[in-house]
Amino acid sequence: FLLARILSKPFKIIVENINDTPNIGYHSIREKFGVDEVDTIAVAYNQMINRIEALVDEGIHKETERQRLEVLQTLTELKMLQQQINPHFLFNTLECINMLALKNGETDISENIKSLANILRYSISRETKVKVGREIKVLQSYIEIQKYRFGNSFNVEFELDETLFDVSIIKFVLQPLFENCISHGKVQTVENGKIKLILRNYDEGVEFIVSDNGIGMSDEKLADLRNSFCSVTEDDESKTGGIGLKNVYRRILLYYDGKGKLEINSIEGEGTQVILRLPFM
Repeated sequence: FLLARILSKPFKIIVENINDTPNIGYHSIREKFGVDEVDTIAVAYNQMINRIEALVDEGIHKETERQRLEVLQTLTELKMLQQQINPHFLFNTLECINMLALKNGETDISENIKSLANILRYSISRETKVKVGREIKVLQSYIEIQKYRFGNSFNVEFELDETLFDVSIIKFVLQPLFENCISHGKVQTVENGKIKLILRNYDEGVEFIVSDNGIGMSDEKLADLRNSFCSVTEDDESKTGGIGLKNVYRRILLYYDGKGKLEINSIEGEGTQVILRLPFM
């Protein structure tokens, strides 16, 4: 009888723990029973409980991440919607200005108007994926406008692997990187200002590297910028310039299922480098 009680009591404790789980939640067995076989069962039970808790936590984390991505998507779509200005009015106005510029022999102005129309037409198109070559062509239109605006005070250098021009990517990911070089890197204000774009292949997709020799930023500002990428609040996008680096980060997070990468490095007084990696779609 005593032997039966000694053996049955540990099993009773284990069974009670299992039965209580739905009511009071997961909890491990703390007792040491002194019987190898029973202790082995208790250890296995504890391992199972720990695994269940880990799976529950992972599920909660994934749900929270899914909700965060939904918020990001809503904010991103809102920002893209804000870009949808009446295209007919814009293009008709630009065409009138273009004709007037040509009539007065202002060929530079005419070329800039054509570049602007090219960018606007690209920005309001409904497509979300484009070829790399087209993205670069629109970027060149943007560069022409900025160089005219700042009196050719900076140079742009390209190092492009043209075999990647037919790769599909989400659109409008390069212009914000160049806009950051001008708006915040102030590359147009330094002597021999230069922006360089490198396009090359990497193991799982395409890699863009945009670097400038502008004013750069302090470690503190760089840390603030990196931390701001994790925020889903509606803040001042002017801090990142144009559509914004944060907006680019949000979109690659959404469209590439977290596999895209945006990395920023900067040294105050020397310049900034942005690395954008996009997996093959």
